[in-house]
Amino acid sequence: MSSLARPGGNLTGISGLTAGLDAKRLEILKEAVPTATRVAILWNPENLTGVPQRNRIALAAQALKVEPRMLEARSRTEIDQAFSVAVRERADALLVLADPMMTSQRKRIVDLAVRGRLPLVAYFRAVTEAGGFSATVRTPPRSSVSSPSTRTRSSKVRSRRIFPSRSQ
Repeated sequence: MSSLARPGGNLTGISGLTAGLDAKRLEILKEAVPTATRVAILWNPENLTGVPQRNRIALAAQALKVEPRMLEARSRTEIDQAFSVAVRERADALLVLADPMMTSQRKRIVDLAVRGRLPLVAYFRAVTEAGGFSATVRTPPRSSVSSPSTRTRSSKVRSRRIFPSRSQ
């Protein structure tokens, strides 16, 4: 392959190119809720990218001086259990790592976050529709790019529900 932008030849696979985005979402969460020191991280260990995602988040959390609480969820039932743990352990916020199963349960995740009064950052749109924060990545037009890069910005939200930290 000559370059990612112009690979040439036949298409042999796809890539989400999201290696650093979960760490960036944690950074956005910390900016949105600066008092957050305990952040629950909802992830699926059955996803092949789950362990590398978890490891990147652990490094990012250390740099941001955040205590991550890794909560595994492989099913809807385990998502419910993970939220019970997050609330019981008084997590200040929640980050959902990218995963197809989490996407299929996005409405449930948002509902549980609202019910548990947990500020939530995730990669799916349902979060912003429910009034939470969502980090999306946009690639700027080629004419405005001098080097390969992406910008990360918060989605526009009409009304944000920001819940007070439990430590206040």
